Amino acid sequence: MELSGGFKTLSYNGIPLVYDRFVEDGAMYLLDTEAFKLHRLCDWRYLESENGRILRQTLGKPTYTATLVKYCDLICDKPNGQAKLTGISRSGN
Repeated sequence: MELSGGFKTLSYNGIPLVYDRFVEDGAMYLLDTEAFKLHRLCDWRYLESENGRILRQTLGKPTYTATLVKYCDLICDKPNGQAKLTGISRSGN
């Protein structure tokens, strides 16, 4: 199967199998990505100081900083529709 960006992967029944370096060896997550939604409080915005300024000078230096934030959570609408398989081993090694 070819994914967007030119990557190739194995698939099962048309569903791509994707490697994730954060998943421990011998495990596999079966996730329905359609069940995950990003719920946000607001869109991206800069934090303002008490006087309404966005840019702040770094103390004793000729540089400025600003802080860009977005308050949100990734929420699963169907947590019972997700699974984790463990105890997977390679054969023939």
